[in-house]
Amino acid sequence: MVNFSKIFKDGFQEHKEPFISIYFPLLLIGTVTYSSFLILPLAVLDAGGSTSQAAAVLGLKGFGMMLFDIPAGFLVSRIGSKMAMSVASFLLFSLFILYSFADSPFVFLSLALVHGFISALFLVGRMLYISDKYNFDLRGRVIAMLAGGLRLTALIGPIIGGIFAQAIGFEKTFLIGSLFLLVAFYIVSTKISDDKNRVKANFYTSYVRVAVDNSKVFLTAGLASVIFMLMRAARIVLIPLVGDHIGLSVTSIGFIVSLSAAIDLVLFYPAGVIMGRFGRRAGAIPSSLLFVFGLISLAFADTYFLLCLAAIVLGIANGLSTGITMMLGTDNAPSNNKGEFLGIWRLLTDGGSSLGPILASLSLALFPFNAGILIVGIACGFGAIFVFFGVEKNTDTERITDNV
Repeated sequence: MVNFSKIFKDGFQEHKEPFISIYFPLLLIGTVTYSSFLILPLAVLDAGGSTSQAAAVLGLKGFGMMLFDIPAGFLVSRIGSKMAMSVASFLLFSLFILYSFADSPFVFLSLALVHGFISALFLVGRMLYISDKYNFDLRGRVIAMLAGGLRLTALIGPIIGGIFAQAIGFEKTFLIGSLFLLVAFYIVSTKISDDKNRVKANFYTSYVRVAVDNSKVFLTAGLASVIFMLMRAARIVLIPLVGDHIGLSVTSIGFIVSLSAAIDLVLFYPAGVIMGRFGRRAGAIPSSLLFVFGLISLAFADTYFLLCLAAIVLGIANGLSTGITMMLGTDNAPSNNKGEFLGIWRLLTDGGSSLGPILASLSLALFPFNAGILIVGIACGFGAIFVFFGVEKNTDTERITDNV
């Protein structure tokens, strides 16, 4: 007979330490981050910016992460994961204070680029900490909990951000976010144990060798992952802009964004079962098609109800593709130089995250609003064709993790 009491007790004990050092800071930082996905584009519009500038603000954050991924890896290897996360969380706290004083689209766009630099440093530091701190079995469960926590913050973040922005304005909302980040900085700097294994070797040679030896993988499964990240990022930025375009309040837009995130959260576990049992294509192909359908539907969403339906479709698409980019990365990672391989893989996926809003920004700048969104959906349709050929039928399904 299964002793559920013992299983629960053991699970509580093994997650007690990461709850303080990893999960709680994640909830604080994740809530602020996902609320910023809603309020940053709207704050740009409130400051007199155009819809293309509002779309670009998230694109520049992603672009900053992409630029700093590999430098962040070099920096983290030299100063250690604790110092990297501590410095990054303090810089995030300072950044949100600066957001509260921003009064022009140019300032918001500049700060968003710096935001990307800081986020890359924190995320690489956290990955190194988890890799060094926990053994293989526990590390997998910690990453799974991390992924679930991210989806929870994606659910509550836009609601909290929308409510505060509607009630007290964007400036004070950014200041409240900075307080969350200050608490996260305190936890990271005091509760995380310092790491002693710091690398001083030059990584450039190994990065070049990994890129050359695995070029075929990067050009197939790697580009498929880029396309998924592009579609995910386009969904995040376009839903608020469509809501603002049809005259919805910030609170209503926040509810729709959170509704989409809730659907995503519900499908987290079923997606893992599907891709674990039937292969990566079983999740990748249906989700890419649903992404295309949902993005195209946004061009025709002219009421609250239709925008809700489009957001639900996009939530299903995102839920069915849970973990696909990290799965493809770990499936194809070589036995040697795995860290360098995954570093380049993260650079590719961050590139997709920045390309989504940039594609939306360019399309909205060159074409009328609805036509611009339709073009984004059609472009992603061509990307879905590449996903069909880029994700191989037979992949290693030994581990299921999420892109955290």
